[in-house]
Amino acid sequence: TSNLTLFLLSLISGLCNGAGIIVAQCFGAEDYQRMRKAVTAVIWVAGTLTVLVAMIGANYNQFFLKLLSVPEDVIGYSAEYLQILYIFVAGSVVYNGASAILRSFGDSRTPLYALVLGSVLNIVLDLLLILQFHMGVRGVACATVIAQHVSAIFCVFHLVRKRKEFRLNGLEKKPDQEMVK
Repeated sequence: TSNLTLFLLSLISGLCNGAGIIVAQCFGAEDYQRMRKAVTAVIWVAGTLTVLVAMIGANYNQFFLKLLSVPEDVIGYSAEYLQILYIFVAGSVVYNGASAILRSFGDSRTPLYALVLGSVLNIVLDLLLILQFHMGVRGVACATVIAQHVSAIFCVFHLVRKRKEFRLNGLEKKPDQEMVK
């Protein structure tokens, strides 16, 4: 599954980091109105991407695994793992988007703390769900998804808490088409 999850994460991370550059430029230039438009565009584009990736990944993961010549004896486990990851991909998208925005404001510590928290939680949940609850591959996937969502919530909570300092009050409801492009 590593090729498919790497593809997913690279797509999301690249989009969010690219958008973070625009947000950072606006923040540095003190063009807060344009910056808020950029953040709104990131939210809308990432949201749309989340829905598309979830639908495609959840419905076609077995097809992609067969294209990658995954052996028949593990394809079921791989498909089950990917199914859960793709259905709950929002945690990964939100973490990547929120952490890119935080880094664009000069805060690289919060995304790092969120990543460390998520990693430790993932390990603890892996052990708990596999050894204690005997969930196997489903447990590994659930642990990953929960850890990603906790990291995302950590970053979003920090953004909301610091929204005045970051000049994020008054985000647009609809995205500016130029910013989306």
